Amino acid sequence: DNAAALDPLIQAIAEGINTDAAQATADSMIKSLLMASDPEVVAAAVNENGEFVAGLLSRLNETAAQAVAEGLNANPETTRVVARYLDAGTGRRIAEALNLNPAIIKPLLENLSPEVGKAIAEGLNQSTENLDTDHSGTFEDSEIEASLAYQLMSHLDPEVGRYIALGLNAHVAANPHDNLVTNLLPNLDGNVGMEIAAGLNENSANPDLPESFLEAMLGATSKDFAGVIANVINSAPYNMDSFLSQLIANLDKGDPGFHTAQDVAQGLNGNPVFVEYLLRNLDGEAMALQLNQNEAWITALMGALDGERLAGAINNALATAGGKAFINDLLGNLNADIVSGALNANRRITEELLDAAAANGLGTTIGQAVVQAGAGGAGKFLTQLLGTLDANTMVAALDQALATRDPNMVIPNHNLLECLWFNLAGKALGFIPVPMWINFADFEYAP
Repeated sequence: DNAAALDPLIQAIAEGINTDAAQATADSMIKSLLMASDPEVVAAAVNENGEFVAGLLSRLNETAAQAVAEGLNANPETTRVVARYLDAGTGRRIAEALNLNPAIIKPLLENLSPEVGKAIAEGLNQSTENLDTDHSGTFEDSEIEASLAYQLMSHLDPEVGRYIALGLNAHVAANPHDNLVTNLLPNLDGNVGMEIAAGLNENSANPDLPESFLEAMLGATSKDFAGVIANVINSAPYNMDSFLSQLIANLDKGDPGFHTAQDVAQGLNGNPVFVEYLLRNLDGEAMALQLNQNEAWITALMGALDGERLAGAINNALATAGGKAFINDLLGNLNADIVSGALNANRRITEELLDAAAANGLGTTIGQAVVQAGAGGAGKFLTQLLGTLDANTMVAALDQALATRDPNMVIPNHNLLECLWFNLAGKALGFIPVPMWINFADFEYAP
């Protein structure tokens, strides 16, 4: 076929580009082309020759990828226009090419400038203008599937996810404040959020992948990158038209075969340091507003999280000033009905968290946070939560937790019930004053 016939030519051109990329900018053809070419002409040529471009991408080396980054940095407008006009078919071919050559992604992302991040966002936002063919203001499934973002996200392999994480890890470590991520994510709009969610949904349902793109990327994300993501989530506005709100609201939507929630859980289970640094840096109010948008997804996420593995990360995070502020704001704004529904539907995570909390002191940490947040008052989160929890679920969870006698308990080598009984007996018999018990249990008075 034509693709096979072009293979020798594509190989020869790729080798030439790889050699040329090592030259200084003034002597490099590829760098000069990216800086000086008409971006609309570039986008049209790529769309018309998708197979050729995909074959070329699959053969470029890491030096060429860095050269591409340098060329795009010199003219971010090229990136904006190309991102606007690349079509869905080209997006799929690019994804398939990157699956064959994921190593070029790390040097590309590591070396892109913040301005290119903003240009990518603007181009993707503008590309959605071409999709609303009936001008209804809403998108049909067929229109979403015709987007560049959908085709990329639905066809990228897990190894690409890992290399994206590695590239962004290195990029934000070198540029912790003004970087590709802080200029990309806040500038994406809600339509792109829907497209990416739809693509991730489809990717999660691919039976041929050992893990999803999303799971692999989250599993490889560093603590520095976690801090940057937290700062982006913390940034106003928090409205239904924003990228993040639309992304979360549309995950796992429309097909029971989608399971991005489980993919996220598996990625977090394998990367507790990422979880810890997210919680240390997140704004609880901002996160609560986003999570309240998709009850079914939160329920599925809770069902796939590993409570035992994450309890330590949660405990470490909530012991910090940032973690305490996070739980305070989260409890004040999270919908208790959603949380209780998730816990009722997932007995295992409740059991594991209580079991681990008894062993590592997480119960004390959360108890302090609940008191400081005033979450037990009338109409507050904890009061609403307890009013809607399923009794059988909680009985089973407590049964599991009470089987744990650990030297790190408030009273060493006793279980949760025995410590609680000591508290009640002390109050009833009067031989241990209440303030003494509160101090002994390491809690503080409510303000």
